[in-house]
Amino acid sequence: MNLIRYVHIEQYNLLVFANKGDLGSDICKMNLDRFCEYTDDINKERFKTFSTEAINDLKSFPCLFLYEAQTSLDGYIGYITDIRLNGRLVTIQYTKEVDCKFNPNFWTNLSA
Repeated sequence: MNLIRYVHIEQYNLLVFANKGDLGSDICKMNLDRFCEYTDDINKERFKTFSTEAINDLKSFPCLFLYEAQTSLDGYIGYITDIRLNGRLVTIQYTKEVDCKFNPNFWTNLSA
């Protein structure tokens, strides 16, 4: 797994999925109020405009795809390929490039 190209990047997208298996697709939909929910206010204002520039910026950042509450150790790194706003529904298309099976003992193994 070649993760070196992701090491020095300053900004990432983070998509967190609730249900095991949700990452089986290359598209996700969310309510607008969940989009940028944990993003700082300056970036939230910028990205929620859905301007061409904002969308292009989001598409340029690598994206981490993870499950919440450790429902799965599956994770991926990839990129958002398209974002569309339809009313209050945000549709995000993405591509997964690196399959990251997370090791729950990673930090324990480092200290050994």
